Amino acid sequence: MIQRLQPNSGEYSTALNELLQLEKVSYFYKKMKQLSIKQALLDLLNVADQLPRILKNYPQYKELLSYLVEKDFYSDENLALPTVKYFQDKTGFKPHEVRKQIRLMYDVVFIFNKPVLRFNTVEYHFMISYRGKYFGFMLTDLPVIPRIGENFRVPFAKAALGLDSFVIKDLAYTLKGDKQITDFLLTVGN
Repeated sequence: MIQRLQPNSGEYSTALNELLQLEKVSYFYKKMKQLSIKQALLDLLNVADQLPRILKNYPQYKELLSYLVEKDFYSDENLALPTVKYFQDKTGFKPHEVRKQIRLMYDVVFIFNKPVLRFNTVEYHFMISYRGKYFGFMLTDLPVIPRIGENFRVPFAKAALGLDSFVIKDLAYTLKGDKQITDFLLTVGN
């Protein structure tokens, strides 16, 4: 017998939330079936530092994983990005097996409703340009994050640029490996 739930009841609200969650997950799984293997491979290479930890309980990916993380394909400009053929030659797998493993690894790493990625370290990159001169520096700790439009004084930039007072013009966040990188672009303010 089907029980009709009252719209204002807690059971109705719980059932509705579960249904919405299932629809959301279903939507993402449908999108993932249309996944570009080349892009999935690039995405996996972007977080290659985390793959051994995330995939340690999946021995079926061990061989392909070892070749994924053996070199820094994502950041090393001297290395060509690996292809399905590269992994086929290294592992002896057939092309469809390599593609299937990449897709399944992607599903494990980027699963929608289970947080497996960790970005434990933070880097702050500051880039300043003024009249054709450039100055940059990196920090790993910054107690207060400056916002766009705020004044930012950098006393140790004076020798390189001739001034030390700037304005945050733009900022961008990047997730790479196990880091969150924040890039700040500073210019001379009014």
